[in-house]
Amino acid sequence: MMRITMFEVKPDVTETQLVLPKDSEMLSTICKYNKIFVYAIIDSEMKETEVYSIKCYKTGLDIDFDKAYKFLGTVCLVGGEFTYHIFSKKLS
Repeated sequence: MMRITMFEVKPDVTETQLVLPKDSEMLSTICKYNKIFVYAIIDSEMKETEVYSIKCYKTGLDIDFDKAYKFLGTVCLVGGEFTYHIFSKKLS
């Protein structure tokens, strides 16, 4: 059964790893309750899993960027005081 699920991502962590059912698809990111969430389509009946890396880059800082990451979106926290750009990559 396919469903869209959200996962919280901490912007102060260099990399967040999510373990999702095999063949999941990252969709987008939003700010909700002043937290960052990533949405993905998952198969809730799939037993095999894959690991995804999520990175949050703050505007204006130097970054070690890997072009294999897919852009998910930009979110603002604390009324626009902090802006983050969210990227994902399948690791396995």
